[in-house]
Amino acid sequence: MKSLRLAVTALFLFPAMQNFSQVWAQNGVALSGPQPTGNAQPSPVIIVSPPLTNFDRVASSADQALVHLAFSVVSVDFGPQATLSLTPRALTPFEAPGPLRALAVEFQLSQSLPGANGVELSRSHSVATVLDFDELPVFRRIFNTLAATGFPDSQFSDAKAVVRMASKSGMRLEFTAEPGGRIRCVVGSDMDSVTLSLDAASAKRWADAFTEAFRTLDAARDSRT
Repeated sequence: MKSLRLAVTALFLFPAMQNFSQVWAQNGVALSGPQPTGNAQPSPVIIVSPPLTNFDRVASSADQALVHLAFSVVSVDFGPQATLSLTPRALTPFEAPGPLRALAVEFQLSQSLPGANGVELSRSHSVATVLDFDELPVFRRIFNTLAATGFPDSQFSDAKAVVRMASKSGMRLEFTAEPGGRIRCVVGSDMDSVTLSLDAASAKRWADAFTEAFRTLDAARDSRT
């Protein structure tokens, strides 16, 4: 009889214990997990616009027709593998032609490297950007300096010197000294890079190319004022 009462009691307690376990488990998950809030907002997405030159800013103006002028290309070959092309460009309003609104140079440096052992396909690299008119003297000056005096000597014998500069459009130039008085020049963008080894003569050819492009735009600007 006593065994029968225990069995009946256990029969009634089992569902109650099962329900209690489920409630405890649910509460435990709710307490241990992250607490949702009614005011939760998704993280903001930050969009960083690429740097723009003044030429690009004028060219992208809405609701305005512009005449795009392209002058003779200044092209320099650095051996059989690399070519620098500078295309002077200008903008003027279509409906009211007059003084030029913006002046710039379309910069393109391309390089083709042969494959290893003559088996692999050749590798091509290219860097293209736009340089505002007022940036040209800066590039001309640094290449003239490299041609005249070479890479600057460091006053610290235990430090490696690197010369860096960047354009408004984000193109980067890096110069380091190489044995024999040569200069390693890396021209890069977010997409690709080109590496050249310069001596005094090739650095002067860079400077002359920027000088010629500058003079073309300067003459065009003076003729329309």
